[in-house]
Amino acid sequence: GDALRKVLDLLRQAKPKRQARMTARNMRLLAELEDEGRRAAILHLPRHLMRIAERERAGWIDAQGREHPPRPLDAARTAALAVAVEIELHCPIRIENLTNLRFGHDLVRLDGGARGYTHVRIAEEAVKNDVAIEWALDTDTRSVLVEFVSHYRPLLPNAGSDWLFPSKTHADQPRHKGRLGNAISLA
Repeated sequence: GDALRKVLDLLRQAKPKRQARMTARNMRLLAELEDEGRRAAILHLPRHLMRIAERERAGWIDAQGREHPPRPLDAARTAALAVAVEIELHCPIRIENLTNLRFGHDLVRLDGGARGYTHVRIAEEAVKNDVAIEWALDTDTRSVLVEFVSHYRPLLPNAGSDWLFPSKTHADQPRHKGRLGNAISLA
């Protein structure tokens, strides 16, 4: 009794204070979106990346007449980035939840038809605040997702797994969250 009360009191004192507002860094990053050009570039980034992926998959001839052969793996990685950014733009989730998206588990069809995946559903035990996420994918997001799944994801290593973003080296694991996060930041 007495010992437990002392431990609980120590725990209450050691618990960090809950943050009441956004950090200065995050405020600065959000302020950058006030620039219409930057905002437009971010909003159009998924389609831009998909055009790059198309070119990488097919090969191209540059302005100097040099031929660039097809690079299917690079195309698949670029298309994966497009899907990741598209999902984040419409359904902002933690990078861990993004990398852990699985077909039939977190990406689901709720319309009963063959329109592809219609919703992101993340169980409450998988999110930080214990509140389940259910987000309807809009037409643009579904379109990018279908294009990725149909044409690019099969080109990735371990594409037979049910992870949206499969690991390069482990069929039973998703892509590493740090690697995907860094790739998104650099896109």
